Amino acid sequence: MDTSRVLEEMVDESTVPDFVKYFFDPGRNGGGLICRIPTCRKNLTTKKSSNLQRHLKTQHPDPWKLFVEDKEKKIKIKNSIAKRSRDRSLESTKVTIKFSKEHLISCCVEMCTVNAHPLDTINCLLRFFGPIQRSLKCQIVNTSRIREEIQKKAESLREEVKAELKGAFVSVKINFASRNTTKHYLTTNVQFSKDGCIQTRLLRIVPVAISSTGEDLKKKVLEVLTEYDIPLKLIFSSSISNGGNIWEYPFLVDSNANCPNQGVTNLSDCLTTEVEEQVDAFASYRSRKISLKMERDTQEGAECSNKAKGCARSEENSDASQNEFEFADDENLNKLLSATDKALQEEGICSIHSAARVLQLGIQDTLKSSRYKAVILKAKKLVKSLQTFEMAKLFAEKNQKRPVLCNDSWDSIYRILIQLIELMPFIQENIPSACGQLSLQDQCDMKEIIVSLKPCATASMKLLLEPLPYSEVFTIFTVCIAKIEMLTTNGASQFASLLSNKIRTRTEQVFSPDLFAAVILDKRFKTVLDGTQVRMGTHRLLEIWERIVGTDQNHTPDLQPMVEAPMEMDSEDDEMKDLSILRDIMERNKSNECCFKFPTSLMLELIRAKIETYLRENNLEASENVFKYWHDSQFTNPELASLAKILLAVPGDELLLQRLISSLQMIYSEPSNKPDFQLLNDILFIRMNFPRCFGEVE
Repeated sequence: MDTSRVLEEMVDESTVPDFVKYFFDPGRNGGGLICRIPTCRKNLTTKKSSNLQRHLKTQHPDPWKLFVEDKEKKIKIKNSIAKRSRDRSLESTKVTIKFSKEHLISCCVEMCTVNAHPLDTINCLLRFFGPIQRSLKCQIVNTSRIREEIQKKAESLREEVKAELKGAFVSVKINFASRNTTKHYLTTNVQFSKDGCIQTRLLRIVPVAISSTGEDLKKKVLEVLTEYDIPLKLIFSSSISNGGNIWEYPFLVDSNANCPNQGVTNLSDCLTTEVEEQVDAFASYRSRKISLKMERDTQEGAECSNKAKGCARSEENSDASQNEFEFADDENLNKLLSATDKALQEEGICSIHSAARVLQLGIQDTLKSSRYKAVILKAKKLVKSLQTFEMAKLFAEKNQKRPVLCNDSWDSIYRILIQLIELMPFIQENIPSACGQLSLQDQCDMKEIIVSLKPCATASMKLLLEPLPYSEVFTIFTVCIAKIEMLTTNGASQFASLLSNKIRTRTEQVFSPDLFAAVILDKRFKTVLDGTQVRMGTHRLLEIWERIVGTDQNHTPDLQPMVEAPMEMDSEDDEMKDLSILRDIMERNKSNECCFKFPTSLMLELIRAKIETYLRENNLEASENVFKYWHDSQFTNPELASLAKILLAVPGDELLLQRLISSLQMIYSEPSNKPDFQLLNDILFIRMNFPRCFGEVE
């Protein structure tokens, strides 16, 4: 029997005294207490601690005296320890550290770049830096000096980026960020493979006005590429994510077709009139959207009471401060900015669609269904009714988290539906009036939507966590669709069936020959392709090989290793001999200053044979690093290793988008942090590209 439980039941006090636990045992059948003293063992029926204490003092004075003395001794020791700790905290402590001028400046630069603290923080910490500067006999910590050091650090790192981009095939990604619908930023990023892993580099961020035209945007991007000496011939793919759409930019094209043997400055003729009109339409559409949004907010505000409107506005402002930078969802922007894949194919640069965005568009198409759209509107209305002062007070008293709809994106709706389902028992018990807004059928539909969207949420998270090989986009989409279709067995979920159809109709935007080619070169998943996809991917690999071999002579890709490796198998001697002959022909063509357009048919047949041999090999484990595999295979299979280095580094995820938005949020989280664009460029360049360039803390 639990002694402490029985004592708590028998004694009136809420806490059982120590002497009761020490001197008494529970009686039989809970009938009182029994004295533990061997010579006594008296059964006491009283429940009062005072009577129990009187029994010990009168009947057992010696044990009682020892117990009291021991207790006083423990209290005395406890008080002395507390006193010593208080006295020790008041003592002055001196610390001796090793600090140099360079280390001090490096710490300040890291604080204002990687940690995104405003420059004004330097002035606030002068009291802390004062003793250090006096010891170093210098006055180097001030805002102007740190600004100069940030610029110097950024310039030195830019030179490193130029060096590592020299002669490398890269994929260009353009992102747009909007701040409070008044400020818009355009960032130019590149992604490539180096040393067996994916490398991403943000090149520059520039402001974009609402009235910007296609010619303006084209000039901004070309200036950035010219600054980093990136020839258009070495750009393999390009894509633009603009929140509500996937905006490819055909003005980044291979100059072989329209402007042969010319530099970046002569590329302006490659921009088609059709695309210019589409890009110019962005400004007028954006202006119309802002005006419509203001009218809608005004109408919604008139419907609410002043008190509810004030509370809702405070909630929106609090959420806006947390999500200040966002990628707005423009429903009709796809039609205005739809790029021409035909123009891209003619010019040579492939257009890569954002996998996360294609998934998002498929989900949004499903949510527009009349049945489920009505359920979502009811859920939004219920959430809106909870945005009052009384509801906020009730949720705080019950220690419940109140749902808040941040925006109209599908992931926000998904989270809101989950919160409402979890809160339904609480709402039914405490808010009967709000409970009637959702019927049982509505709740069942909400659960159906949640279960169906769970695979999509998992897939979207994978596309945002870390840089993924381009081939993994195929596996993520395939697994996501398979999980959704499992819910459609025997018509169990109509929403899942509709969602599966909508996503499949859009997968052709993602499942391109370039993606199939990347999956072929991913030795972990190459067997998931069917026969048609393998043929399309193989044909695309041969086309890419023709392009990279037919590129500028001064930028020939790594078709062979820098150091000759000894051959281990005699069976490959004939094949390597043929390759060496073909390379001699290529070198002879170069020496004769001939324009080498494409490899011979024999070379293509050899590459095709290598691909077929590679496809018959066993797969790697799913946990293996495919970049490391091709990095180790650059001596034994240099041609396919060169192709894999380019294709697997194509940005198919939205990590660059997520890094940009988080960095901007952190920089502008401090109201006093308002850097100019040059300083903002330097801070973002260091923070996003080289967050560990300052080394570890010693």
